[in-house]
Amino acid sequence: MFPRNKGFIATVQNLRASHVSAVYDVTIAYARGDEFMIPPTFFDTLYYPNLRRQYRMYAFVKRHDLESLPKDNASIAQWLEDRWMEKGEHLQKLQDRLKNGQSWRESWVNPQVKVA
Repeated sequence: MFPRNKGFIATVQNLRASHVSAVYDVTIAYARGDEFMIPPTFFDTLYYPNLRRQYRMYAFVKRHDLESLPKDNASIAQWLEDRWMEKGEHLQKLQDRLKNGQSWRESWVNPQVKVA
């Protein structure tokens, strides 16, 4: 889904005057077997005690200081679109790793980030 610029811009501009100091970008991916982006159902989460046997789950959180974000609206919109494109590339790499039977443990595009 394409990012909603107007709402994000308004939020960022209003957060600058608050005690909030950062924006968090969360990437979540799921796979059931070799099916990419198939999350467990609510029923599955309640009735299957070992979801990890059926599902592969991945979450990556990236923190962006508000001070590091651009100041003008057009630049904020471009920043958001760049993060969206980066997220798409990240998800594509996860999907490729799934197709190749590889682990998701060290799959972020930034080689300096280590996933425990």
